[in-house]
Amino acid sequence: METVADTGKRLTAAQRAKIERNRQKALLLRQSRLIAHPYTSEAASGWKVNGPARQIDTGAGFFLEEEDEKEKCKQEIKHQPGPLMVIENLICEDCGKEFLESYFYDKFHYSVCDNCRQNEETHPLITKTDARNKYLLKNADLDKREPPLHFVIRKNPHNSKWGDMKLYLECQVAYNIKTSNYTFNLSSLKICVTKKCHSFSHVISTHCKNIAVYHKSIS
Repeated sequence: METVADTGKRLTAAQRAKIERNRQKALLLRQSRLIAHPYTSEAASGWKVNGPARQIDTGAGFFLEEEDEKEKCKQEIKHQPGPLMVIENLICEDCGKEFLESYFYDKFHYSVCDNCRQNEETHPLITKTDARNKYLLKNADLDKREPPLHFVIRKNPHNSKWGDMKLYLECQVAYNIKTSNYTFNLSSLKICVTKKCHSFSHVISTHCKNIAVYHKSIS
């Protein structure tokens, strides 16, 4: 009967060196795993006694514990990358350059970059009182007329006890009034045309009745 000692005698020095390297590699793998995870989930929740790990014959002159084999069999979980979000840059109405965000766009939804915003003569802010006086408006024109005007709240620089004040972008106030006047004029034109049509129809109807009466009288 062949013994382990007889098998060992037939191994060459190179084979024995390879077996020793494999054994050392397995020990290093186990030690590195213990260093990286010194406590298991069972140890964190309480003591648990485990039986001895089953050993697997590697056929290379040493045994490997079953948990080491499981560690090798673990597969890396790959997640599909999420969809990319494409954000389109805004175009400044003054300089024509692209920008991602600005104070005017955030507060007034007005496409002007922060560099062009510094020109207060081109893009002045106007208080609610000044807007009413300059453009002959009422509060409803600023607060309820569609589309609603954007504004920012600021402390009154003259007297803090007077309460906060609303600041509007003057170009938006002027544009809103212009479009509202156009809509008003268009509505007035439609009413005028309708009245004229009714009046003309009435004249034609009266004229037709007169002709009918005339023909009846001479017949």
